[in-house]
Amino acid sequence: MRRSIVLFAGLALAATSCGSTVPRAQLEAALANGNSNGGVGGPGGTTGGTTGTTGITTGTTGITTGTAGVTTGTTGTLSNSGPLGPGLTATTINVGLIHVKNSAAGNAALGVAGSEVDDQTPYNIVMKDINSHGGIGGRKIVPVWAVFDTTSSQTIDQQAQAACATWTQDNKVFAIFGGAQGGIVQECTEKEHAINLDVAGASVPDDFRRYPHYLEISGMNLVRMGPVTVKGIAAQGYFNGSPKLGIVTWDDPSYREAVANGYVPSLKRIGVSPATPTAYIHAPQTYNDLGGMNSDINSAVLRFSGQHIDHVMIIDGAAGICAGACLGYEFLNQAQSQGYHPRYGFNDYNYADTSVDSLYPHQQLPGSVGVIWSDDDASHDVGWHTNKARDSCYALMHKNGFDYDATNQNQTFAIRNACELFWFMRDVVAKMGKVTLNNDNFMAAVGQMGTSFQSLNTYVSRLSPSQHDGASAVRNEAYFESCTCYKFTSSPHEV
Repeated sequence: MRRSIVLFAGLALAATSCGSTVPRAQLEAALANGNSNGGVGGPGGTTGGTTGTTGITTGTTGITTGTAGVTTGTTGTLSNSGPLGPGLTATTINVGLIHVKNSAAGNAALGVAGSEVDDQTPYNIVMKDINSHGGIGGRKIVPVWAVFDTTSSQTIDQQAQAACATWTQDNKVFAIFGGAQGGIVQECTEKEHAINLDVAGASVPDDFRRYPHYLEISGMNLVRMGPVTVKGIAAQGYFNGSPKLGIVTWDDPSYREAVANGYVPSLKRIGVSPATPTAYIHAPQTYNDLGGMNSDINSAVLRFSGQHIDHVMIIDGAAGICAGACLGYEFLNQAQSQGYHPRYGFNDYNYADTSVDSLYPHQQLPGSVGVIWSDDDASHDVGWHTNKARDSCYALMHKNGFDYDATNQNQTFAIRNACELFWFMRDVVAKMGKVTLNNDNFMAAVGQMGTSFQSLNTYVSRLSPSQHDGASAVRNEAYFESCTCYKFTSSPHEV
């Protein structure tokens, strides 16, 4: 799923993990509590099927995709043994939530427009509605809020430590929604025998092994993104000819693992090798730490341009205070100012389709192709079916008098996440039946969910004992100069 429409979210989505003024909602919202390729009849592609009135091309690509499962360590069965989880009474369930302050100021620091988001009202509406219908497993939800400030002089790690203290020392909670890159929230969740739910993040497989009570309902781990992205853009002719490929990503252990274990092996399997070392970019940890990121991106643009790199993949996502799309926004704008025009291979975390007008210079986009897994907007239902859960969530907001700005994608992200996180927890607890409510039983029930939960943010969410990052269906897209927009070039298909 995609993240927010703001570049900064106070912290960068969990485990680290749907456009907009900038990044997709996964970041701010996660923080703020917190996509078969037929041939492409678009730029740089080759047709391999027939196109209907929806503009979707279908056909056979010769490329197969499979499931990259993650062994999580929680494959148990439901049991009445074991103690009751933390933050529970006979009538209440405490849930840790995140409130992000000054997100608009964070965006402004990078030169991106973005209004402040009301990230508390949506959660309050959903909690009120669930409580009025008997709560979760017969328990009324009690929120425990922690605050993250994008303009704080404290690092994200320091703010995450303070949030953990709020949830585990000042109070006790059964569940924490959202998190911060680096594992601090996940670590304190495990120590307290709680659960940590997020919509998506910047996770790698080892995160789910180390933190077996952490999951991303509609996310895809960074390593799994590698083969999904490479196969998807390859099916659209991105690697045809002899491309000189360069990769840009964050200088962060999770993103380095994604390159080494996800992207590079997948590229090698189709006979492609990067033509230059990966450009690793400093991840800003505070509001005043953006200079290092900008300098590194400028150096990467100069190096790639000087080496005549003609294809660029930007592995973007949550890092430091960046909620998402920071790398793409800065790289494409600096490339434009320096007259450098490579061909881009994108995925969901670049927000290209929904942020085409707000983030990226159109002169940079001809020939670009991408792969997405987010179904967070009605425009993504084309060639699919209406996301009824998403519509029900918006209807709930209107019913309760929340007159939000529907064009503010950061706000709609916070709304969708409030519904997704609480509705998911409600459905899992219902599946548990009468067994003891604790973290092990909760995850055992998660292992039985399969694709039964209708995500508001992704086409298919598949969860099992061996998969705790749910996004499991993707579709292709390509940029068309005739409309200066992205169009889907395949229907969603499972991976």
